[in-house]
Amino acid sequence: WLIVVRWSLLRRLVCLAARLASA
Repeated sequence: WLIVVRWSLLRRLVCLAARLASA
């Protein structure tokens, strides 16, 4: 389950980075 949590966190970070880059 740790891998799933880590993947979710990474995905959230990527989404945030993409939003900042788009702004």
